[in-house]
Amino acid sequence: MARPVKEGLDYFPFDVDFATNEKTEAITGEFGPKGVLIFIYLLAAIYRKGYYLEWTELAKNQLVNRVSGATGELVGLVVKRLTEYGTFNKDLFLSDNVLTSQRIQETFTDATKRRKSQKPTLYWINADNNSSSNGVNADINTQSKVKESKQKKRIPPKSPKGDGSVLSLPEEFATEVWPAYPKKQGNYAKSQEAYVQAVESGETT
Repeated sequence: MARPVKEGLDYFPFDVDFATNEKTEAITGEFGPKGVLIFIYLLAAIYRKGYYLEWTELAKNQLVNRVSGATGELVGLVVKRLTEYGTFNKDLFLSDNVLTSQRIQETFTDATKRRKSQKPTLYWINADNNSSSNGVNADINTQSKVKESKQKKRIPPKSPKGDGSVLSLPEEFATEVWPAYPKKQGNYAKSQEAYVQAVESGETT
């Protein structure tokens, strides 16, 4: 019987200047030692799972239980602040309640490069776009979904106002395209922009 493929890591690198890192110091200044401990436990929870953590009530309450004297409100504030600081990818957190980052994913990739497994794609940050944005694969999927329909002649949908006018491309995306996704991934604004560009370039006609 084949051994199951391990998902997470047994350990992760911990920078020697972690305590003097500006983000750590900011967390310490606002939340005290408990905030830093929550920060460390968050990283451990992520690497234990692999390269991301779905931020649910269960995950939050588990963290509350591990840090003596912590509350759900405190843990939530620390997560929010770390996301605002860029420690975690803000787009994925807002769209899918997922905690991850490009650095976390690079660390995971380096640690698992000898494993015989496929490269992960779920919630994977598109490094090619990171020079200008924190684009994720879901934005590419949006374009792909548009391209799949290019063989069909596009007829602009009518406005619900009943005045005979048609929807603008941003309105069309909001009312016709975005609701069609059963699981929202990626940044709404970037996905909308990708759709508008695809239509204007004639890829859907």
